[in-house]
Amino acid sequence: MNRITGCYKINEESRLNFLKMTETLNFSKHYIDSFYSDDDTILNGVVFSENSFTSKKFLINKNKDIIIGIDGFIYNIFELGGNKEDDSIVELYEKYGEELFCRLNGQFSIVIIDKSKSKLILARDRFGQKPMFYVNAYGCVYFSSEINSLKGVLKNSKVDERCLRDICTAWSSLGDHTFYKDISSVECGSYISFSQGALQSKRYFDLNILQRSKDEKSEEELINELDILLNNSIKRRMNENEKLAFYLSGGLDSSLIAAIATKHNKGKINTFSISFEDKHYDETMYQDMISKFTNSNHKRLTVSSNDIIENIESIVKIIQSPIIKTGLCPMYLLSKFVKDNGFDAVLSGEGADEIFGGYDIYKEVKIREFCQKDPLSKNRPLLYKRLYPYVNGYGNLNNASLTSFFNQVKLDELFSSHLTRFKAGDYCYQFFSDNVKDKLKQYDYKKELEKSLPSNYDVFSNIAKAQSLEIQTFLNNYLLLLQGDCIAMSNGISCKYPFLDNDVTEFAFSLKDKFKINVLNEKYLLKKLASKYLPSEFLKRKKFPFRAPIDCISILENEKLAVLVAEDSLNEIDIFNSKAVLKFINSVKSKNTFSEREQMLLMFIVSVQLLGNLKN
Repeated sequence: MNRITGCYKINEESRLNFLKMTETLNFSKHYIDSFYSDDDTILNGVVFSENSFTSKKFLINKNKDIIIGIDGFIYNIFELGGNKEDDSIVELYEKYGEELFCRLNGQFSIVIIDKSKSKLILARDRFGQKPMFYVNAYGCVYFSSEINSLKGVLKNSKVDERCLRDICTAWSSLGDHTFYKDISSVECGSYISFSQGALQSKRYFDLNILQRSKDEKSEEELINELDILLNNSIKRRMNENEKLAFYLSGGLDSSLIAAIATKHNKGKINTFSISFEDKHYDETMYQDMISKFTNSNHKRLTVSSNDIIENIESIVKIIQSPIIKTGLCPMYLLSKFVKDNGFDAVLSGEGADEIFGGYDIYKEVKIREFCQKDPLSKNRPLLYKRLYPYVNGYGNLNNASLTSFFNQVKLDELFSSHLTRFKAGDYCYQFFSDNVKDKLKQYDYKKELEKSLPSNYDVFSNIAKAQSLEIQTFLNNYLLLLQGDCIAMSNGISCKYPFLDNDVTEFAFSLKDKFKINVLNEKYLLKKLASKYLPSEFLKRKKFPFRAPIDCISILENEKLAVLVAEDSLNEIDIFNSKAVLKFINSVKSKNTFSEREQMLLMFIVSVQLLGNLKN
């Protein structure tokens, strides 16, 4: 299935609420509706396409006391002993019980009604590629693949101030937080169970980024092993009956997927990409290079700053979360473009940067390690100049400023790799209203983040610690949940991520750091593999993360958005201090260029105000 809603322990009121839930889902035109109901439970599932490679019904065992719904895809049913792609999951649950989840290789959220134990179970895959939210209220548990459908259940949906602090600090919500106080998220790699009025949450997957057995293998052996694993992962996600396309950003990860997929596809693959009118963000040259090299059927969507601004409201309504970046807008337009061209699913390169060491934040850790071995050196801090070439104004900072900025963080501090990023949260915090600040006095986002750290986090290398934090904050609840599933599925597109296959991630997590970042060469081993599939001139390109333009002046000149940051609106919603925000806005209007944190703050304020208006 592509979306699931339901209610457990139903009563008269919950039946009416369930109808509201199904009416407010974000999905586009769909192919199949699937229903299940009994005295305790109502379930509704939808499938977006006749050719969708996913379960199209609720699965029921012979005794009719176990009912299972799956949103997503499971790739190792047969390896676990199943003999039917759909029905076998019921048999496997009967065999393994709640131990099943840690054995599954796939992207999924699963609903299980186990009547034999009077229990509801909601589970999500290891990395949270598919969502599941729930409300425990009025004697019932309501659950859905979308937050939007749960809002109508609540008589008064209040803002969770913790989520505001999370997003402006870590770029995504932490733990089970959502924008709404009474709506919770099942955490990735976890499941919740509801039985006899009690709700419990249990983590079944722990990130384990340790340098283990792979140390004994040569570089060539590791490249060959990764080659086999990645080929297998891509083949698992290619179904000949599914209308499948490929995102082609122009970066290494999506290009490598496209090149490998070309080997396994019967005809030409279909690739889609975004180009920007603002050439600072555009990667058309590299997209064209790879589409020509793979001989793909390639289509491109050009996105302007105005396109992004015009779609901010739609995006926020879909994801029901504040944002600090605009990357979701072009991805929303791209998924719609793919759907309009007749496709149902895409393969995309998310996850590779996190597991193979592709971000500058990992290089920052390496440089900090190097500098702290010789703190008196004047030359070592010059390496910081090699970081973040795409950040506005970064290249203008002198060496002394960079050294002072980065060296204020010590490696032995908790979350040291991300503390410079987290400081942006302190900048945003000052703009909150007194009411919000008062409610946040007892909240410590670091303690919240600490709760979800892997059990053996303390013995990770510094690079591995940075990877763990990036996966928990940026990958799980931003890239995969918001920019990935929520956005694409609103247009009826399923995203699949070959780099997040269990076999590929377990391989990556067992590598020594030198195979991730060799000196300051990011994704070292993955690049070595890519040299077997991609042209050498492409591999020489500098890494450029996917980013979308933020035109601060045009946002403030947009009639709909400008109203949101007017004094009356700010005072009515009372999340931000109106005087502080208006002073900031006047400062923005007087400038031609804007710092990264100013752009992020403006998007945060506008999106929060949008949600505040929707709530009211």
